[in-house]
Amino acid sequence: MEGKEHTTTVRTLATFTGKSQIQREHSSSPSAEQLGHHKYTLTLYWFEGEPTETGRGCIEFDIPTLEDGENIGIWTECGELSDYDGTICELNPEMIRLLESVGIKVGDDFRPESEPQA
Repeated sequence: MEGKEHTTTVRTLATFTGKSQIQREHSSSPSAEQLGHHKYTLTLYWFEGEPTETGRGCIEFDIPTLEDGENIGIWTECGELSDYDGTICELNPEMIRLLESVGIKVGDDFRPESEPQA
């Protein structure tokens, strides 16, 4: 029996560009390294299913001047954020707005304490 090749279509759903103070935190250190203000781009890619239903994608957090970035896995169930992973501790307000811009509901348990759901 021949194996069937599996391909995934990646869709770009939304992009946000901003400038902010960037810091790098290490689990072995009680303080964060301040890296200064930098432009960054958040891009929401979708791999499987639909974001307003059940599926998975990722947010690419790109900081070109630092030649650095992160990929944050995103999962939805019934159109609501159900999980995320990556090296970030919490989703920032811009990431939440990016998800909400494509119809993904983000509950209070995924928001920073200073950003309650509207």
